[in-house]
Amino acid sequence: MDDVLGYIPLDREGRKLLIACASVATWWARPSQRRLFSSVSLDDENYLQRMEDVSRDSGGYLSALHNLRSLTLCNITLLPNGQEEILACFSAFRETLTELSLERISASFSSFVSLVGYFPNITTLRVEFFAWDYYESPVPPLSQPLRGEIYIRFTEIYWWKFIDQFTMLNQKYDRLVLDFGSIVVDAKNLESLLQSSASSVKYLQLEATPRRGTALTSIANFRQLREFEPLVNWFGNVEGLIAPISSTKLRKLVISGSSVLNRDIFTQGTEAWGPLDKELCQLVTRLGRAGYRRSLEVELRPSKIRDGDFRPRKIDFTRVLPKFRERGFVTIAYRNACDSNH
Repeated sequence: MDDVLGYIPLDREGRKLLIACASVATWWARPSQRRLFSSVSLDDENYLQRMEDVSRDSGGYLSALHNLRSLTLCNITLLPNGQEEILACFSAFRETLTELSLERISASFSSFVSLVGYFPNITTLRVEFFAWDYYESPVPPLSQPLRGEIYIRFTEIYWWKFIDQFTMLNQKYDRLVLDFGSIVVDAKNLESLLQSSASSVKYLQLEATPRRGTALTSIANFRQLREFEPLVNWFGNVEGLIAPISSTKLRKLVISGSSVLNRDIFTQGTEAWGPLDKELCQLVTRLGRAGYRRSLEVELRPSKIRDGDFRPRKIDFTRVLPKFRERGFVTIAYRNACDSNH
């Protein structure tokens, strides 16, 4: 029954179905509830309005979640005072939790590390809109290295400070997603963050726009890299993102559409793809000299393509990357059904 119910998604409709399943029969109730409460989101509008409320309002609720796999904390301030009591509320699912998401969190780095380190089996960590609390205390060591997948979304505030301390942690994760949004990233800080994870990362998604004229040389150290998804747009430095690649295990490059109008390479004419076509051919040649024997795949993932008048714009993808097509192959993966007419 657990295996069957595992196919039900944990979205709004899926939760309605699981609630219905729980009322079918007594022996359906427990597996339905295990699936239903395997993922929980807490924010300041429900159980965590104030951090001191956790023990009083949420302790009994959280202590019943012995099968929790995914926990999201949103709009929360984590303070060192009372931290042990907060973590004690999570003790019921300390061993089962594998995914932790922190969205719009305000905390000191020591509080962040204490929370992440409390769960020994986390394989997916998401940190979005991370803000810093000015109160600092000694940073505790992690009991085990960070592993699995890490997704970090930065804001304009304090992101460089987070990088400085984050790079000091023991890191062995194999999937890294960095999303800087509209921030123009200083190459030095970005290089530091990438360098700290170069030895283990196999999948790298880089939503960042380095300053013009800079090359991310640290990408050359990603010897295990199999899939790379860089942000490529009209203003992006294509050469600085692709030229440093040296991994002979590379299988795929993914070019996704940007959500920012006029910064998306898919909104430009065919001529905009010329430099990328050239760089890809040079990449295949360079990797071939190092022993690369695979056929490199470039996957294009356009979002809904519109011009300046917000009208759908058609692109003849048969004319895109013509020289590279002789050396590798190109696939198109539309991100939603409304793109099918492009």
